[in-house]
Amino acid sequence: NPGFFDREKETDEDYEERMKFLNRVLELQDFFDKPVRTLSLGQRMRADLGAALLHNPKVLYLDEPTIGLDLVVKDNIRNAIKEIKNMRTMIM
Repeated sequence: NPGFFDREKETDEDYEERMKFLNRVLELQDFFDKPVRTLSLGQRMRADLGAALLHNPKVLYLDEPTIGLDLVVKDNIRNAIKEIKNMRTMIM
């Protein structure tokens, strides 16, 4: 759905759809209910990226967003970044 990252049409449904997308690409559900202090570096990186994208920023600056992540999650994050770049969020 190309509109679910569109700031002008923010609804609860858009938020839920964005959350599902972030869960899919970042696999957040594995540690969603755990305290941050108990997360591994990779889990914290994924949570930070999800939190940064949750409220649909117009611009997002990333500095080595895949450092410390396993290969599968690195690929998922890179693919997610490509998808998001096509959905009105500028990623640098």
